[in-house]
Amino acid sequence: MSVESQPVEQVSELPAGSTTVVHAEKAQKLIQKLGLKRVEGITRVAMRRPKNILLIVNDPIVYKSSNNAFVVLGKITVEDMAAQARAFSENQKKSGAEGAEGAATEEPAPAKEEPAKIEEAEEPVDETGVDAKDVELVVAQANVNRAKAVKALKENNSDVVNAIMSLTM
Repeated sequence: MSVESQPVEQVSELPAGSTTVVHAEKAQKLIQKLGLKRVEGITRVAMRRPKNILLIVNDPIVYKSSNNAFVVLGKITVEDMAAQARAFSENQKKSGAEGAEGAATEEPAPAKEEPAKIEEAEEPVDETGVDAKDVELVVAQANVNRAKAVKALKENNSDVVNAIMSLTM
């Protein structure tokens, strides 16, 4: 059976006659010539890049080769997880400030910060293997002491977003 005799799936979302359809059809023919098999049922693909950047493909067309390599086709959107974590933290601070005004008791919040400062002073922190900027970011975003931030970063392989999420959730 030749590759030419295999039916090529048409891209139905694009208008007929557009150059994008022609390029998509050519790409699909080339993919079939390479022996890649289409994988069904995948609705979202997320690829992690350095510095907590995610490349997201919603409704992708995914092909798999015999050696477990994947080809992902679709529109890519970029998500900055560090910016999302900062925005999430700011929203929590704002909602926390509104709750404190409604309750009219602001003394418990400083009481939580004092033990953190005491623990930081009592316990020297071994920061080998983690970046100082990452530690400072986790301390600021999660409102924890330096020791807890370093511990969370080490547990999450220096992933700032996961460290903040583990401390705040």
